[in-house]
Amino acid sequence: MEKNENKIELVYYLNILWKRKWFITIFTLIFTASSIFISFIIVSTWEVEALIKLPEFIYQTDEDSFNSVFFAESKKITNRINKGAYNNIIVRELNLDIHVLTELRAEHIQNSNLVRIFIKDKDAEKAKLILYSLINRLKKTYDNIARREISEIDSQIRTKRKERSALKQKLVDKNLLKGSPKNNKKQENIINSEIEEIEKKIEGLTKTIINLNKKKKSISYAELTKEPTSSFSPDYLKKF
Repeated sequence: MEKNENKIELVYYLNILWKRKWFITIFTLIFTASSIFISFIIVSTWEVEALIKLPEFIYQTDEDSFNSVFFAESKKITNRINKGAYNNIIVRELNLDIHVLTELRAEHIQNSNLVRIFIKDKDAEKAKLILYSLINRLKKTYDNIARREISEIDSQIRTKRKERSALKQKLVDKNLLKGSPKNNKKQENIINSEIEEIEKKIEGLTKTIINLNKKKKSISYAELTKEPTSSFSPDYLKKF
């Protein structure tokens, strides 16, 4: 008896579904069409970002202390990127449409020489290539400045070493002259004073060379502190 009742109920529900088959079919079609339409007007985009550290160097103050200075202000670099200063170079290098770079942006990290660059694109791999292209351009530009600074320091070091060598030779000559039996006490005092002055100059030059070498070693090049990385999940933007 119970089995018959269950069978009757099932038949009852099936009859209801059959009577409303057009409603169910139309609703399903509407839902499917809506999904297709939404997927057409909405596109998933990925945000890819990277972090680059601009080069810096250490300079010596009058008090013999060292301060850190930046080759370029991160805020100025950020403004250049946001104004599209590098877009044409990237387009030529990667053979892209200029409109692809409309979402290329940058922001500076306050009180630092760090610049965050990011771009939104439906193709995460292409976005990474764009960021790498920009990073390579920044590195090339500002690393050349760092190299020129190092070259200038090397030139200064060579000049100071020549001056020091000349003074050392002069010191040797003075010491030889000091031991001459022809010199009286007054002449020896003059020579001793000259020797002392030369030794001070040699000491000063040696200190300058050491400081220049320290400054040279303290110069850093542009550094990619965070590789181009895409967001964990896509954003969704309208196509028009």
